Amino acid sequence: MFDIFKKDKSDHKKDDNLYINISALLIHVAKIDENYSEQEKNIIKKTLLELGLSNQDLDNVFKKSEEIEKNSNQILEFTKEVKNKNEEFKIKIVEALWKIIYADDVSDMYEASLMRRLTGLLYLDAKIVGDIKNKIKNELEASMILFYTGASRSSATIIDDQVTGMRSNKTDTIEGLHEIKNSSYKIKEFLLKGDIQKVASELKLSWEAKKKTSKSISNM
Repeated sequence: MFDIFKKDKSDHKKDDNLYINISALLIHVAKIDENYSEQEKNIIKKTLLELGLSNQDLDNVFKKSEEIEKNSNQILEFTKEVKNKNEEFKIKIVEALWKIIYADDVSDMYEASLMRRLTGLLYLDAKIVGDIKNKIKNELEASMILFYTGASRSSATIIDDQVTGMRSNKTDTIEGLHEIKNSSYKIKEFLLKGDIQKVASELKLSWEAKKKTSKSISNM
C-alpha cells in the first residue's frame, strides 16, 4: 500500500521542508479545538514516518514544525508544497487530518469548516475527502465484530478462579494476569496511535492470556 511513498523517499530526504510543512499543518488542525493531546502528536509522527521520513529525523522535524506553527496562522504556507504531490500522498495526509479531528470523538463546526477549506487548498475532490472522513469515523467499529456464541458464563466463577490462583501462587494464573496487564498498556498505546490492526492482534493475545487464569474461559 505504501510503495508510492517509498518511491518518493529519496526526494523527501533532500527537502525536510516538505515534512515540516505537513507536520505544521497537522499540528494546526490538532490545536484548533484548543486540546492538543499526546494522541494527536502520535498520529502526526506516525503519518510522517509512513510518508517516508526517517526515524532519526523525526524528532528534529517535529520540533521545527511546532515552532513554525506557533509563529504562523497561515495554512496556505503549510499546503503550498503539498498541493502538487500525487493524490495518494495527499489522501494519506487527509486521513491523518480526520484521525486528529476524531481523536476526541467529535467534529466541531470550526474543524469541519477548516477541512472544507483544506479540500480546495490541496486540490482534492470534496467527495474523496468525505469518503475518507466516513472511513476514519467508522474504522474502529468496522474492525470489530460482536456475536452470540450460544453459551453463557458466570464472571463470578472466573473471578473466584483467578483469586484462588493468585492466593495459591499458581504459575499460570500469575503469568496470565501479568500478560493481561501488559496487553492493556499496549492496547492503549495502539489506540492512541490509531493502529486498529495492532489493537485486534493484542486483544487476541490478551484473550489467550486470560484463558490461563481460569478453566471457565472457553476458546469460543
